[in-house]
Amino acid sequence: MRVVFTKVFFNSIDHYFPDDSFVSFLHRLIQSPTLGAVVPGLGGIRKIRAPDRIASLGTRSGLRVLYRYYQQQQIIVVYLAYRKRDQEDLLPHQRAYLLHLSQTDFEDEDIWYNPQNN
Repeated sequence: MRVVFTKVFFNSIDHYFPDDSFVSFLHRLIQSPTLGAVVPGLGGIRKIRAPDRIASLGTRSGLRVLYRYYQQQQIIVVYLAYRKRDQEDLLPHQRAYLLHLSQTDFEDEDIWYNPQNN
């Protein structure tokens, strides 16, 4: 299984996931890549809840992570995370951008984090 991150998500990991909580989250996502609910109108992008250990909140009030699972290629693409307390749902321009991202090439260096190039 390959996991790809947007630069926006990768640069925010420390802001949302302290210590080893990111590794735990990633392991959970890899084990169950269809766990998150499909967001209507976003071409297969899913939203999964995660605890916000920084704010001491559980999954219900904690983080939202948007990702897409490409089953045939065995790729998980992680787009962004946000705190529910900061934003209840996606804004229209965010939805449009996520839909655009879901249709781009994973090798675009301006969008995607690539540990071999960074």
